[in-house]
Amino acid sequence: MSDQFSANPIGSVAEQNEQASRPHQQIVNEQVALDTETPKANSLAQKVKVWDFPLRLFHWSLVLLFIFSFVSVKISEMDWHFKSGILISALLVFRLLWGLVGSFHAKFQHFIASPKRTFQYIFSSLISTKRKHKTGTEYIGHNPAGGWMVVIMLVSLLVTVFTGLVSTDEIYLVGPLYGFVTESFALSATSVHRFMETVLLVLVGLHIAAIVFYRIFKQQKLTKAMITGYKQIQPESLNEHERKLLEQQLHDTQSKKSNKLPVMACLIVLAIATGWAAWLWQL
Repeated sequence: MSDQFSANPIGSVAEQNEQASRPHQQIVNEQVALDTETPKANSLAQKVKVWDFPLRLFHWSLVLLFIFSFVSVKISEMDWHFKSGILISALLVFRLLWGLVGSFHAKFQHFIASPKRTFQYIFSSLISTKRKHKTGTEYIGHNPAGGWMVVIMLVSLLVTVFTGLVSTDEIYLVGPLYGFVTESFALSATSVHRFMETVLLVLVGLHIAAIVFYRIFKQQKLTKAMITGYKQIQPESLNEHERKLLEQQLHDTQSKKSNKLPVMACLIVLAIATGWAAWLWQL
């Protein structure tokens, strides 16, 4: 009996000495290996509401109307092409105003980054494609590159739509705003409008390529997020600013104060966009 009790303390001392004599780096390596074997990333993912309903409705309506406009001009249905352009112009009016008064992630001020920060993000993303959740590489809303893509796309669409609204085929077809400009301006605008078709196709191609890139290399389902409004966020992949924003959103969600849609602002913006389309329609 006494031998059994005396053996355990000796064994414990021996184990402690053995643990103390092991190199520190070996202990760290074993801990890292243990953490790698444990799939923690998915368990830490947070489902966060990012894109509000008006923004998602704008996005998918624009996709459908863009396709319709492209097809209608190719089959020489110019009357329908002009009508589609009027509807797209109304969508753009809505998006521009919603970018000022909409929900947090819809506002321009929250996703337009400086050129320096944007290039740094693009560079770090390209060299870290094998690290899915590198700290500071994921954003709750638009990342810096995505934010500028939104701006470039909107500006390109505005130029395309405006030049289309004042265009003429020099025979009998004219845009609804043709009467407000000179003939020489209308002819120049028509040339720009045709050129912008190529520009938009290139931008759409880049947009689709970016979606595929993020799906394959970053494991981010951007299309699904634009359908449901929710993104799966890995907190450890966010920078300090985005992590604080995530914590605030989760806190607001629990206290039932989450990203409430500014309904009155939405109705006013919708009324303005609808009024714009109605005015163009009757010209």
